[in-house]
Amino acid sequence: MSNPFGPVPPPSVSLPLPPPRFDLLLPSLAQMLGPRDEGGGHGVALLLININHFKRVNTLYGYANGDRVLSEIYQRLGSVRRPQDLLLRIDGNRFAMLLDGLRGSGHAILAAAKVQRTLETPFLMLEGQLRISSTIGIALAPEDGNDNEALLKHAELAQSGARDRGEKYMLFTELGKERNSERNWVLSAALEMALERREFILHFQPQVDPHTRKLHGAEVLLRWHRPGYEQVSPGQFIPLVERDQELMREITLWILNGALQRLAEWSGRGHHITLSVNLSAGLIHDMELVEWVRSGLLIWNVPAEQLTLEVTESAILERPEESILVMHRLRELGVKISIDDFGTGQASLAYFRDIPATELKVDKSFVQEIHSHAASDHIVHTIIDLAHRFNMLVVAEGVEEEATLERLKALECDLIQGHIFAPAMGEDEFIDWVEKFTA
Repeated sequence: MSNPFGPVPPPSVSLPLPPPRFDLLLPSLAQMLGPRDEGGGHGVALLLININHFKRVNTLYGYANGDRVLSEIYQRLGSVRRPQDLLLRIDGNRFAMLLDGLRGSGHAILAAAKVQRTLETPFLMLEGQLRISSTIGIALAPEDGNDNEALLKHAELAQSGARDRGEKYMLFTELGKERNSERNWVLSAALEMALERREFILHFQPQVDPHTRKLHGAEVLLRWHRPGYEQVSPGQFIPLVERDQELMREITLWILNGALQRLAEWSGRGHHITLSVNLSAGLIHDMELVEWVRSGLLIWNVPAEQLTLEVTESAILERPEESILVMHRLRELGVKISIDDFGTGQASLAYFRDIPATELKVDKSFVQEIHSHAASDHIVHTIIDLAHRFNMLVVAEGVEEEATLERLKALECDLIQGHIFAPAMGEDEFIDWVEKFTA
């Protein structure tokens, strides 16, 4: 089959970047899947190749340089294809390779490995070397479908599965339960556009001093409303977001900016509270976070002590030295640091000594068993005592019953978060609640 863009030249020849032509993919695939001779070697494979996080390349080097990189990618991909194969650019940073005359999945995997190897060689830029990564989804005919639309759909699912599992490439047949994989793929695809379409909203759950019954602050929580669908549970979409570090970064910074904007607006209405924002694991060891927080505080003119950043033990332990350094820089700004889900990780006391935290959050798994399990009561008591010895506040989350509240008060817990005071609420409902609670 001939290439609609003409023959791909050898690597020594410069190749102009072709325009995206997704419209050619299905007809070309249908033609390749058409009637064929009986005998050996007549399988077809579709490889969908996504260049990961290419938006950052355009941001760092400019769109003209980004196009030059894409042109070289297209040229490299052309250098590993066979004469009977077809290469298409189908989107800004996505390519498709249609492989004809295959004898089995092993040949498709070999082709994907060749693609990965040719893209692993650094790209030369004026500023130095650029390394990129790619994710490839593979669907085979007839194993994964005999028509073009089925093959495309299954290659998309395989690519999503590879991304979710951190693999470089994946066959559709390796996905296992297609129904769950398909649902995750649909959600993952929708998530990539949700921020741009303003489908995310912020909810706020109050944190109350149980001894004075005064409002201290609130935790900021993310909710997703897809138009035409029911609200998606955080338990469904948050794990998908966390698998894509670039998307997780963008969403976290959006939440941070939104929290600072609310703090500025609410202070103007006389509500001086703190807001706690959860940090993704990939951000807590990134020194750029310090500048983003500094800039946000200046833009919205918010006192640093009104912002608390929550991070889990496990996130800190991924890269402890870098994480602790970033937290020290944040504390120098005046921002507070909370260790979320404390007691569920593997942090040693040596690390605990070095972490500049101002607050510990006791995981609800311990809080909600404080009456039914003596061990949980002892653990909560120990955490509170330890935190107070280091001059930290303690927040107990997931408090739902009066008896649990009274026990936590007796243990000198500083702040309570849970349905016993209020669930997470949208902005308008939260402000109404604050005004009634503080009246």
